[in-house]
Amino acid sequence: MVRNLSAGGACLELEYPVGIPREFVLVMDSDRVSFDSRVVWTGPHHIGVAFQ
Repeated sequence: MVRNLSAGGACLELEYPVGIPREFVLVMDSDRVSFDSRVVWTGPHHIGVAFQ
């Protein structure tokens, strides 16, 4: 679930952030947009990504 979204990145809430690749494409189906993303920080149930 996207918890925070800005022009430069997002905070994503995950039940288990284990196994998330360092770089991936974040697809927002509701807006029909996608972002090339890079993980910049991790927490127990959240990750922060920067858009490339």
